[in-house]
Amino acid sequence: MKKRINEKSEEQKIDKIKNIEEAITRYEMISKKLNSEQKKDELLKMMYYDDIDANHVISAMNISYGELESLVNELVEMGLIQQLENDEVELTKDGIFYILSQDPDFFEK
Repeated sequence: MKKRINEKSEEQKIDKIKNIEEAITRYEMISKKLNSEQKKDELLKMMYYDDIDANHVISAMNISYGELESLVNELVEMGLIQQLENDEVELTKDGIFYILSQDPDFFEK
């Protein structure tokens, strides 16, 4: 009888560990997605308000060149920026609208 109780207790511990691992994995996925969205917003705002280059963005946002490239590709796919010659990008009309529409008074103007 005591052995069965110990086996159940061990199974419960294993189940709890699995549940915790699953929760951590879900949290990391959500966190990564939210972080990516925040970085996209930050990059768009930087492009709108400042004349920036890749090195400035990498330094200011504390990201790698690969991460910047990924953000740029996602924003191009979303139609918020467009690729120009010589590895330059610029905000599209939709990108500008997106930034301006974040101002609470934008729609009242």
